[in-house]
Parts: sequence; C-alpha cells; structure tokens
Amino acid sequence: MDIFQLNYFVSAASIGNFTMAAAENNISQSSFSKQIMNLEDELGIELFSRKKKSIILTPAGKQFLEYAHKMLGIYNEMLNVVDSFSTFQTYPVNIFSIPVILPYSIEDVIFKINRENPDLVISINELAESSYVSQALRRGECDFAILRTDFLDEHLYNYYR
Repeated sequence: MDIFQLNYFVSAASIGNFTMAAAENNISQSSFSKQIMNLEDELGIELFSRKKKSIILTPAGKQFLEYAHKMLGIYNEMLNVVDSFSTFQTYPVNIFSIPVILPYSIEDVIFKINRENPDLVISINELAESSYVSQALRRGECDFAILRTDFLDEHLYNYYR
C-alpha cells in the first residue's frame, strides 16, 4: 500500500465513480482501477461494491476510509513540518587564512563548529600571505581571519591567541 493508493481510494469513495476520480487525479481510468484492485488484493478484502456506473463502499471500505483519512492527515501534517525545514535559513561564514589549516588541525575545529551549527555555511579561503588575509579583512570580505598578528592593526579587531 502506498500514499497514492490511499489518495485514490479516498477520492473514489468521495466521488463514487472510478472514471471521474481518475480524471480528478490525472490518471487513466484503467490505471486508477488497477491501483484500487491492487490495494484490495493486498488487504484481502473488497473496499467497493461495483455497479455499472457507480461504486459504493462495502462495510470494510467504510471502516478503511476512516483510517485512510487519518493516515492522509498525518502524512500531510508530516509534509508541512518537513517543509518548514526547507525554508531553513542558512548563514554564510567566510574564513580567510594563511596556510595553517592543515598543520594545526584547524579544520577539525571548523568541522565541529559546523556539525553543531548546521545553519552555518562555512567557506575557507587560504591565501599565501598574512598581508593578503589582512587586506581581505579590512575590505570586509571575510568574517574571520587566521593570520600572523604582526600584520594586524590590533586595536581595530577582536583577536584570539
């Protein structure tokens, strides 16, 4: 059983006609009917009594309809909750550094920060010299810089040793 079959079942139950329910779900009538039959085969019961131009729910179908509504409600609720994460905001963090990332295992610290703060999108740019990193910092091109402090105007920045 899948979510499409549940949707088709609920649609057929509310419309009372496979052809019209199939059209509402943008699927051919034969594919729609096959999905309903597959659902009935899986459950081992008939959900509908079929008439020439209409269908009606069997007693088992009426009972199943209650659960199908609940399941689809929970499914839609789940999609809404998950959708709220797709609008999850991220914050870019630009780090400029002299080539010290690997020798001092700084990447381990950065990966740990990123694991604990998945909303941060961290990019690291290594520049060959501290003077280049210092210039990028002055121009506001980075949020953090890793460089030698002898190139840093220390009264302008917060720094850590």
